[in-house]
Amino acid sequence: WIAVGAPFLGAAQALRSTVQGMSEVRPVFSLGESMMFARSLSSSPWLFPIGSQATSPCCFLRRQGVLEIKSMKARVAKCGLESTRNRVMLTVSVSWGAKHDTDALTTKTGELIEGSEVAWDEASNVLIFGGPPELPSDATVQFIIKEKGVHDDADRDSVLKRLGKGIIAGGKVLGEALRGRATLGVPRANTQAFSLRQALESGRRCPDGFSEISLPIEKGGSSDFVTFQVRWMDFRAVRDS
Repeated sequence: WIAVGAPFLGAAQALRSTVQGMSEVRPVFSLGESMMFARSLSSSPWLFPIGSQATSPCCFLRRQGVLEIKSMKARVAKCGLESTRNRVMLTVSVSWGAKHDTDALTTKTGELIEGSEVAWDEASNVLIFGGPPELPSDATVQFIIKEKGVHDDADRDSVLKRLGKGIIAGGKVLGEALRGRATLGVPRANTQAFSLRQALESGRRCPDGFSEISLPIEKGGSSDFVTFQVRWMDFRAVRDS
């Protein structure tokens, strides 16, 4: 027999999935989509703890802070994209400093608008990073523009040139995987690693507690940039929320 959606992990798993999404579907869905999927299941509330189990600790909060990044937009006119028909991804790499690891998350693909700008749908592109309990002073964030697609406007009729470009692109994708940023997108340009603390302090303050900031893209020059909103909550703020 094969169990489909069996409640083997019990009430704690039902509660965890509703609060923070289902890790089992993360390879297919984004974090935001996995949360919406878990909260749409009508069976989950039937598994929530009740009675004496509900009054005793059944879930534990990991001692971490949370970094959230959303509302991402970019101008990519000079980033070296091979075709306006291809789609664009944005990989966000967060370094927690010399004493901690580096994490990376990638958006869904976005469609180019008028061949130069892209805005990622906020509903399915909220990136949430788990970090140290307190924000390290040397923590940084970097954005990598990636192109996904097989179209090539410059060499559409040259098989050999496209083959050569494909081999080079494969090497770049492999290089990203070795850096812990594996995706099917080819890296085209990036921002410099920018201080998270400075981004939080210097950005335009939004009503929901996020800070909005723009970073220039190195390859594109001053005309190309990435705009995003960022919010940090240390462990105390996460616990209180």
